[in-house]
Amino acid sequence: MIDFGTLPAEIDPVRIGKFWYVRVIDDARLLTIAYARVSSHDQRADLERQKLRLLEHAQRQRIQVDQVIAEAGQ
Repeated sequence: MIDFGTLPAEIDPVRIGKFWYVRVIDDARLLTIAYARVSSHDQRADLERQKLRLLEHAQRQRIQVDQVIAEAGQ
């Protein structure tokens, strides 16, 4: 669960389906970070599919992804 109440005001997360896109200002430069997560290590294959779907969607929307963060829960 993301607690948007703790994010700085200039960060505007956008949810697209199951995925969140967040643009972060870094020294006046906008970065786009794609975040994928699964709840267990048993779902590693799902994590790879999520990352691929995020990148494919970003490409279709002409969004340059600067960083991909992927997490597997316990």
